[in-house]
Amino acid sequence: MQPRRGFTFVRGQWEWKNGNWDWTPGHWERERKGKRWREGRWDNQNGVWVQVNGDWEDYDDRPRVAPPAPREENFGERRGFTFVRGQYDWRNGNWEWTPGHWEKKRKGKRWREARWENQNGSWVRVDGAWDEAPRYPNQAPPQYRDESQVRGAQRNGYVWIKGRWAWDDGDWQWQAGRWEKERPSAQWNEGRWEQRNGQWTWIEGSWAAVTVSAYRNAAPPAPQNENVGPARNGFTWVRGKWDWKNGKWDWVGGHWEKSRANKIWIDGRWEQRNGQWTWIEGEWGTQQQQQQPPPPTQPPPTNAPIGSPTQPPPPPPAENPGPAKAGYVWVPGDYQWRLGKYDWIPGHWERARARKVYEAPRWELRGNVYVRIEGGWR
Repeated sequence: MQPRRGFTFVRGQWEWKNGNWDWTPGHWERERKGKRWREGRWDNQNGVWVQVNGDWEDYDDRPRVAPPAPREENFGERRGFTFVRGQYDWRNGNWEWTPGHWEKKRKGKRWREARWENQNGSWVRVDGAWDEAPRYPNQAPPQYRDESQVRGAQRNGYVWIKGRWAWDDGDWQWQAGRWEKERPSAQWNEGRWEQRNGQWTWIEGSWAAVTVSAYRNAAPPAPQNENVGPARNGFTWVRGKWDWKNGKWDWVGGHWEKSRANKIWIDGRWEQRNGQWTWIEGEWGTQQQQQQPPPPTQPPPTNAPIGSPTQPPPPPPAENPGPAKAGYVWVPGDYQWRLGKYDWIPGHWERARARKVYEAPRWELRGNVYVRIEGGWR
């Protein structure tokens, strides 16, 4: 039989009626403060059975031992509601668990959890209640949540507005991020929490006008790593590129394109011409075209060391990193220029870094020498 909060079950018993035993079923009775139910019974008095009725009697029912540790409850989040955690209650001389439940939030109020306090050797319950909520937080917001799974892949023409912690009736509530369509000649400035006069205040994010330069004065960032997946028969992977939009570099992901007979895809590239960066579109060409080196994109560095390589590094040797290691990233080997020759440095495993992608180093032809562009975590 499941217990009923605030009630005591009075057990059924036999009664003597009209010369026969007649069964009276049990029933629930509301509990009485400072009382406990004494069950009825039958006593043999001088050879005759006499019924002694049950009754409520005085009883100091306060627990003398601390309640057990609360049970773990996986309640998640529910917009507009507060979860009132479960707890142990003292009933009929035993600790009994009462599960938590959702309660609708009250404007300007914050739920204070019930608790047990030791007072003069006895444990006394202090009931939970809705208290006035502070209008402003006096502590910094929690750490931002990782939204990489929610955000997914880059969306061309959109800006990701990061999620944030909001102060709602005395509690921190997480508001998930979202995609918002870009605005011409404007950039999004993220909102932030600032401490002012001893309290934390939210500064709303906003779109700010920017002066859009028609020229790309700075070189594009290094290409992003793309998880192409397995090869597709009859298709060629066209790598992603950086595009110049509204005065900033915007990544456009790669795509599969149907292969063409006797043709090879030659990737597009950015070239510096007359002091600005210009995109040269990719095209379907021949093997001979692909082998022709593109024109230099930058003047040779003035600080290139004597004896810098004028030939590209050899093809990298095959490496077998073995099976994947959870929590690690394989960093491929690479050539370095040492003492007038290319020296191979084998690859190795590196511990993965949260919200970071490892970008491999590369060699670029600048003027008539090859220069190594360092890789790293981006």
